[in-house]
Amino acid sequence: MEKYANLKELTKKYLNGKLSMIKMEYDNPKTTIVNIIYTDQAKYKFNYKIEVNNESKKVTFRGHVCDYANEKIELKREKQFETAVATYLFFSKDEK
Repeated sequence: MEKYANLKELTKKYLNGKLSMIKMEYDNPKTTIVNIIYTDQAKYKFNYKIEVNNESKKVTFRGHVCDYANEKIELKREKQFETAVATYLFFSKDEK
C-alpha cells in the first residue's frame, strides 16, 4: 500500500531489510503494539516489535528476533528505527 511506502523505506534504511508485513494491535486504549515483519537478502524472516504509548508517544522496545530453523535468535535494538517508525505512524505533521 502506498500509505506504508515510507515504512518500506525506513525498514530498508535502518534494518537493511524488505518490509513484508506490518501488524498493529490495539489491546487497550493506552498503547499500540507495532509488529514489523521483514526479510533480508537471504530471505530470512525477522520480527521487530515495539509498544507505543498513545498519549505520550513514548516507545518501548518489545523485541527483535530472527526466525531461523525453528529457533528464535535475539537481535539488537535499533533505536533510530523505532523513533522513525513511531514518528511516521503516531505524530501528526504538526507534531513532527
